[in-house]
Amino acid sequence: MQEISIRLKMIADLVTPGARVADIGCDHAYTDIYLASKGEVGSIIAMDLRKGPLEKARENVASAGFSDIIELRLSDGFEKLNKGETDTAIISGMGGRLITSIIGKSEAVFTEGYRLILSPQTEPDILRNYLLEAGFVIEDEDMCFDEGKYYVAIIARYTENEIERKLTEEEALYGPVLIKNKNKVLLEYLDLEIKKRLKVIEELKKRISDNLRKDDQGFDEKKRSMDKRIDLLNKEIASIRHIF
Repeated sequence: MQEISIRLKMIADLVTPGARVADIGCDHAYTDIYLASKGEVGSIIAMDLRKGPLEKARENVASAGFSDIIELRLSDGFEKLNKGETDTAIISGMGGRLITSIIGKSEAVFTEGYRLILSPQTEPDILRNYLLEAGFVIEDEDMCFDEGKYYVAIIARYTENEIERKLTEEEALYGPVLIKNKNKVLLEYLDLEIKKRLKVIEELKKRISDNLRKDDQGFDEKKRSMDKRIDLLNKEIASIRHIF
């Protein structure tokens, strides 16, 4: 079976057996080759808007012997995908805002029950909030640690209706399902986030006590600014601890 990173394996393993998959921004098609090697998917359409990576993907697919299973297309997002060709799409390796934009331009492709497997590199809160507004239910989530970074994966199912339930700020940032399930990797990540904030607070307090003197120009303004930052960090810590 094709060897892939922990992050890509997490994403691929969320695909249900028999799914007809579109990989949006497939890069070198490592995820698609792994899926094909498992022998559980119905079909795969791998797409990228860049000719270079797509040609490399074509070489990789041919070398792995899966040209009959994986079709490759030059496409900007879902542009070259027809309605009904797939029932699942993977979008990973991009920022949450960009993923949101891609989904927003692709409403004609989605039918009731269409599933998205998304792995935003940044701004997951923007993506999660948008999904509900666009008629998707967040069904499941997963999280992993790979090569020094934390990655999240979101499974969303299309319902054709705006979802009445709204996410809390914590749910949007860290994931409603991950929070509900007390995901082990999420708790590890949140513990690290608390430690980072505590370190910043200590550094700010040290600057106030050691580096600022009352006769410094603008002392009061600088102290107020630092105190405000400390207060904000303490509120963030309290919010994160509430998840535990």
